[in-house]
Amino acid sequence: MLNKSGFLAIALATQVVLAGGIFWHSATASVSAPEALLPFPAANIERIELGSPDASVQLEKHNDRWQLANGLPADSGKVDALLDDLAAIEVRWPTATSTSAQTRFKVAASDYERKLSLSARDEAAAEVYVGTSAGLRKSHLRRHDQSTIYAVPLDRFGLAVSVDDWLDKSLIAAKQITGLESAALSLKAEGDQWQWSRPEALDLERVKTLVERWQSITVSGISDYQGPEDKALTYTVRQGEQTLIYHLLAHEDSFLIKRADLDTWFRLSKWQYDALTETNLASTSDSDNAEPTNAQG
Repeated sequence: MLNKSGFLAIALATQVVLAGGIFWHSATASVSAPEALLPFPAANIERIELGSPDASVQLEKHNDRWQLANGLPADSGKVDALLDDLAAIEVRWPTATSTSAQTRFKVAASDYERKLSLSARDEAAAEVYVGTSAGLRKSHLRRHDQSTIYAVPLDRFGLAVSVDDWLDKSLIAAKQITGLESAALSLKAEGDQWQWSRPEALDLERVKTLVERWQSITVSGISDYQGPEDKALTYTVRQGEQTLIYHLLAHEDSFLIKRADLDTWFRLSKWQYDALTETNLASTSDSDNAEPTNAQG
């Protein structure tokens, strides 16, 4: 039979085991509980800065629209997709916590792949460092004020630091065109018909194709061209009561376009340049080579 001392020893051992189990469960629950990466709702974010050791780009929200620091519109769909990805990230198990690991995974303040700064209204900015790959579409990440490193579902290659990567490439496309004029061409919509200034009959399909090209202009990026525009082709595009002036220029090996209200030259593919400057809209049908100068749409 156990004496009093034996019972006390068993009771003490039981308490130690229970206390240890409670502590382990508490610690495990604390570490493994998922935590949102963002300290505030993504909808509140009004400024984003993406940086690498060599470059950076800023995105700002004005009147519910995202724009670049230069005032040009950003690709809102791409920005929203990034914010959705960030809002969905939850951190749980740390990959590492040491200072040396920050350098190894390239999430140190002095050695990183990407630095992401997010500012929300009435909130302190949230900053994270994004480093090496942690697998397919995953990266190592560290909050700037913590030493803990996580592997999260975020592709750093989607964190571009070039202005062109975030530019709304369709920003100068025309809409609902009712007229198109240049030195070599004059088109005007009259109800469901198109008329032009030449004696040949119009080819409706060619007209529709040309109009669609102007309504789907997609630039490649911003040009640094600062030269004269006296050799540029000038087009007047009418959208009902609104008039837009475009300049197209073939300069050396580049093809450029500018809409006068933005006063910025953009790069354009040769294919698009040729398509926008097409003037051969006459019908090739023998039966159309007579008097009519309009095409029905």
